[in-house]
Amino acid sequence: MNRTTWLVAFVFLFSCCVVAGDTGSIRCQAGESYVYLYQSPGNFQVIANLKCGQKVELLERPGNGMMRVRASDGKEGYVSNSDVTAITPTTQQPDTNASLAAPPSPQVATSQPATQQPASPGPTPVGAGRLPLTDSELLALVAGNALSENIVRQLNSRGLAFRPTDPYQSLLQTAGADAALIVAVAKATNTRSGQGAANDRSRDPLLQHLATAGKLIRGNQYQAVSQELSAALESGEGYEAGFVMGESLRQQERWLEASAVYEEVLRRAPGFLEARTKWTLVLYRGGDAVDALQQAKIVLAQDPEDAEAHKNAGLALQVLQKFDASENEYKEALRIKPDYAAVRYDLGILLYKQGKWDEAIEQYRKSLALDPNEPDWHYNLGLAYQDKGNLDSAISEYREAKRLNPNKFDARMNLGSALMQKGLYAEAVVELRELEAMAPDSAMCHDCLANALYGSWRLDEAAQEYHKAMELDPSDANAHRGLGNVKETQKDYDGALAEYHEAEKLEPTDWRTRRNAGRVLLDKKDAAGAAEELKRAELLNSADATTHDLYGQALDMSGNRAGAIAEYRQAVALDGKDPEVRLRLADALEKNQNWVEALDQYRQAAVIDQTQHGPSPVHADTQAAYKAAKARLESRIATMKESGNSAGAAEMKADMRAALTNPSISQRVDEAMLAGSEASQAQHWDDAEKFYKEAADLADKLQPYDDRLVTSLMHLGGLYRGPFLRTYLEMSEEP
Repeated sequence: MNRTTWLVAFVFLFSCCVVAGDTGSIRCQAGESYVYLYQSPGNFQVIANLKCGQKVELLERPGNGMMRVRASDGKEGYVSNSDVTAITPTTQQPDTNASLAAPPSPQVATSQPATQQPASPGPTPVGAGRLPLTDSELLALVAGNALSENIVRQLNSRGLAFRPTDPYQSLLQTAGADAALIVAVAKATNTRSGQGAANDRSRDPLLQHLATAGKLIRGNQYQAVSQELSAALESGEGYEAGFVMGESLRQQERWLEASAVYEEVLRRAPGFLEARTKWTLVLYRGGDAVDALQQAKIVLAQDPEDAEAHKNAGLALQVLQKFDASENEYKEALRIKPDYAAVRYDLGILLYKQGKWDEAIEQYRKSLALDPNEPDWHYNLGLAYQDKGNLDSAISEYREAKRLNPNKFDARMNLGSALMQKGLYAEAVVELRELEAMAPDSAMCHDCLANALYGSWRLDEAAQEYHKAMELDPSDANAHRGLGNVKETQKDYDGALAEYHEAEKLEPTDWRTRRNAGRVLLDKKDAAGAAEELKRAELLNSADATTHDLYGQALDMSGNRAGAIAEYRQAVALDGKDPEVRLRLADALEKNQNWVEALDQYRQAAVIDQTQHGPSPVHADTQAAYKAAKARLESRIATMKESGNSAGAAEMKADMRAALTNPSISQRVDEAMLAGSEASQAQHWDDAEKFYKEAADLADKLQPYDDRLVTSLMHLGGLYRGPFLRTYLEMSEEP
């Protein structure tokens, strides 16, 4: 029986299982020879004992887990739904040849607001006013994956309606009971102790089917689960099998079907609180956060210590953007159950969405300490690490997620992304080749592989992958932009521009494409065209330093020096660690006769270059540019004096002194590092040591520390480590 057929059959059987005037027989729990006939659902005064197998007339099911029956001696009262079986209709029999999968106009129940649920007697503590747990109900709770702590609390508050034999406890273990639950069952109060001879029901078909279904669910054998529970429907009341089937559907992420099953369970047994708790999660996953929250509140009003209900309320509140309330629900769940791994994971997601990286990482790590085999949890921890900039840890977590679930597409994709971000393009190519083999029809896979190949300078292969992506998805702007990068690198500026323009048509609001097109137009010396593209890029994203820098170059090329200076300054404000931008700003300032500010930008470019790249700066011309700028400024001051403009020379000197008066610690670190660099280049080792020591001492006072402390110490280490090299250099210069 497939899942849909099972669902229809379940709802149909449930709706037809009790009709006023039907007859049934009493079914005793394990170890008992009779059941109690109670005064009313709210009054558990015993008015009679009904023997096992005794025939009764079914009068009414009020919908609270109880059934009103009339015994053969005329006494009327209430028994638990699970205490009646073998119903024989006294009315016209249904067509036995009709398929259960096709009852007359079956209506699958849909989720209804909490206000449409049957009225409850009001908030009461869990177990209060509820019958003891039956053997089938307890087994269903275990097989249906109710939280173990919740089951234990029900055992403590409600007790058992039967004596659990060794074979029955074996069934519990088969269904999935943990050791703590088995101990709790053994200690639970037996409310019917001493009643008659033992009547072991451990071989009852219903119990056997429920236990087997629980085991099959843990093994992900869902088709076999449906078959077991279909047989269970023939053996018992039905709501127990429905609860277990709801869990099977939930694990398969069949939210609508699971919701229908849980709702039907609750329609027939509103007091089945664990079914409502499970329904809450299914409603949330099905996209109905409002109703999920309402159902969670119903559960918590009756059982404030239900950690799973608090978790589900937190999930719903998170979707509703009520983050503080969501966090409070998660923390309440953790108060009740500190080792609730799923809640720590959900709390981590909540914190991550609020940009609280460190707190999110802490909760993810705690969840994985409790359950290290969840690939999604490793993946989300990797995301937090990657967003924080800890690429090594991110790569490690993505690899673990991939190991646990080799088919996890997003983990493999982000692993490739993190490897590229770290500059490990060859490793990224290997990972993304594997991903491409898994999903050969994914344009995204070909795009990402092409990016990795481009980073590895395998340009022709990258172009091939971009073309494959375009064939699979003609609307893929990323592929055109990537191919434009390849052609630009190959100096095919016309071809690159054509690809960028095609990408612009597909995504007119993508600032990266506009920026790239502007860069190509600069290379083609088309200042006006470049300025137009870059201005649009800047309007789309004003926070990109590179766009401001390129726009500044276009304006500079057009002769708009004031506009260029403004753009360069904005680029420096957004990213002050690019020495080339500072050099361009310094050049524009000097041409604009802002001599002192220009000199300061030359100085900062030299310092940044050395700080970032150590003794061998990538841009070696920054040092020479700074020296040349100082020489030009000194020459200009001298020329001004010689030409009789002593006042102008004095003013310029005053400006220089003002810039150097009371320099900050940061500026003094920069000056000391520059002096150390100049001394090293001149092979004045003792002076170099003195200046680098000064830089290290000053950098040690900065809070927070930055990379200049490390760089100055590295220079000192090189000086201390290389006396033989210095002696060799000095001797090599002797005649």
